Amino acid sequence: MWPWPKTPEALAADGSRGLSWSLIRSHPTRLGWGILLACLLLWVMAVNYQVNVAYILVFWLFGVLLAGVLMCWRQLLGLSLQAEVAGECFAGEPVPLHLRAGGRGRQRRWLWLFLGHGNDDEHGHWQPWTVHSADTDAAALEWLLPPQPRGYLQVPLLRCISTAPFGVIMAESLWQYNGEAVVYPAPLPHALPQLSHGDETERHRRTLASGEDIAYLQEHQPGASLQQVAWKQYAKTGQLLDKRFEEGSVTVDQDWISYRDYPPHTPREQLAGYLCYRVLQAEQQRRVYTLELPHQTIAPGNGQRTQCLTALGLW
Repeated sequence: MWPWPKTPEALAADGSRGLSWSLIRSHPTRLGWGILLACLLLWVMAVNYQVNVAYILVFWLFGVLLAGVLMCWRQLLGLSLQAEVAGECFAGEPVPLHLRAGGRGRQRRWLWLFLGHGNDDEHGHWQPWTVHSADTDAAALEWLLPPQPRGYLQVPLLRCISTAPFGVIMAESLWQYNGEAVVYPAPLPHALPQLSHGDETERHRRTLASGEDIAYLQEHQPGASLQQVAWKQYAKTGQLLDKRFEEGSVTVDQDWISYRDYPPHTPREQLAGYLCYRVLQAEQQRRVYTLELPHQTIAPGNGQRTQCLTALGLW
């Protein structure tokens, strides 16, 4: 445990578990090594010259060293961290990650976090963090991650150290973000393309417009016919919803957002940015739309924005 021979195991930063002894690595600082050397020299002098004052100094310094070690370990023992992504993340933009601390007891903790994307000081900086378990506002910190490509959010290991209160040792722990946040593609503004796909998509669009397919779901109204209830949705979520149809609506080309609206050799990253832009534009203008991807079609419904952006991020 002291010094720990290998890198400690990373603990999930989900707030469900606190640090234990086996997850903390510690080693003496320069001050700690200096006190140890002073204790050794004083002990040699006390033995050779039988100086009682030297014995007293040795035990006093060793007691201070031992107390500093135990109090430093107490800074990390029982500490729990929770990392959450607030809001939507788009490629090419910094990703704010909110860190919240908790733990047993009501003691104040003096910590240092390495906020960066590497293991050296050139790719990050050390951020002091004073945490009090009873003060939830002061126990929150924002970690601004560098821009990332679309896909699942990749968060580097978070290093957390403490040298409080005397600075004789440095206790270190590692934390791992285990969420499933998705980085959406960067929206690329462009002129809306002319329809280039075939009669099948056009026929599907006419079907949606003529009222032969579901446009969206709404809350069940008392007295409404049970034939309109979306029983499959009820089996999944337990929420009673009615199927609502669009009848006689005017077909708008922009409401059908398809990857086939673009040339076949368009790069996938560029195509994802185009489709993301059209989805955000349709959401902003509150238009009903359907997103078509090679192996997935997302029709209007609850949570359609999140479903579309997630599908484009993982495409």
